[in-house]
Amino acid sequence: MRPFMLLKRKSYNTVALILLLISNICFYNAQDVTIYRVLSILGIGITFICNYGSFSLKVKPRSCILWLTMMYAIYFIYGLFMLRAGEFNRDIMLFRFLEAVSIAIIINYLMQYEIEDVIKPFAIAGIFSMTLLLLREGTRLFIGGLRIGESLSGNSNTVGFNFGLISLVTVWGYCTDKKKKYLALFIILALFVLVTGSKKALIIIVFDFLLMLIYQKRDAGIWLKVGIGLAIVLYLVFNVDYFYNIIGIRIESMLFTWTKGSNISYYSYSTEMRDYMIREGFGFFLQHPIFGGGYNYFYAHTSTAYDYSHCNYIEMLCSFGIIGTLLFYLKHVSNLRRLIKDKTNKEGRNRNLKSVGIVMILVSIILDWGAVTFSAQIVWYIPVIFASCAIEQIYRNNENEIEG
Repeated sequence: MRPFMLLKRKSYNTVALILLLISNICFYNAQDVTIYRVLSILGIGITFICNYGSFSLKVKPRSCILWLTMMYAIYFIYGLFMLRAGEFNRDIMLFRFLEAVSIAIIINYLMQYEIEDVIKPFAIAGIFSMTLLLLREGTRLFIGGLRIGESLSGNSNTVGFNFGLISLVTVWGYCTDKKKKYLALFIILALFVLVTGSKKALIIIVFDFLLMLIYQKRDAGIWLKVGIGLAIVLYLVFNVDYFYNIIGIRIESMLFTWTKGSNISYYSYSTEMRDYMIREGFGFFLQHPIFGGGYNYFYAHTSTAYDYSHCNYIEMLCSFGIIGTLLFYLKHVSNLRRLIKDKTNKEGRNRNLKSVGIVMILVSIILDWGAVTFSAQIVWYIPVIFASCAIEQIYRNNENEIEG
């Protein structure tokens, strides 16, 4: 393919990914649903038109598209024939599947080029999202003590995760290229994560620092820098009233509820309720342990007022049993195994791909304890997609080395 055509295709894929990210991060809500649909349809359309020539019927066991197809087929079978409560929105699930496949195609394509080509769409989407949030909730932001993010997609926790995911990609860019613009963007994103008040998203910030350590573990100075960075985050969270009233007090109440029960001034109802739903959901799972009780089985039987368990492991065990849950997390485990086992090109491009892939998978495995992700916005699938595409590129790099 001629250089001009390659550049054109890369540009179109970049635009498509930006559209898909912005639509999911900013406009997946009742008031903006039309914008969400238009942007996503454009992103999906551009993706399939630009990449039609690369489609193949050859089955690759390591491909995340195969895994996505298998999992969404399971969702459809259970949702259509074993729905236990609520509704199964088949059109929404099909739309999310097309979004997921499109994102996988784009990231897999862009990883063949410079790392910055992968980072750029996430950075642009992050800057756009923060700007929109400022325009919509700037007053709340400057008042202080109030969580922000409700005007974007989902709730504040989801928005915090979205910003955290983008921060992880930008830190990866800083580690590989040492460009200070990525470090600056990471700092701004981290501050936005704090003001969303999301405890889960704060875990991603910790992994941001872990990624820095992985890259420069032989540099004694990096330990000091990361230590200072973490100390600054902890100081902001627990000693600066602005951030303490948003997230610090929520962390304290969670820890006190875990350790001292409910008879304390820092009692967290949400923490106790989440613990209760996990215990209750595990009991539901034991009623149908192999194939599960059906779609929304937890919702059909819970004694709480919630329609989901707030834990992906419990939700999947209740709905799809051990078989469905293993099929879902087998991709996480196999990705992690492949990335750890690869010993080639330790100081080159493979190392860059391995590092971010491992961190992405670990983030996904940990955060799934606090959110139901299998049926949520497609952004929650990006860590697994990202790691899978990193593995695909590692295989391509290794094949090129052999051929060379």
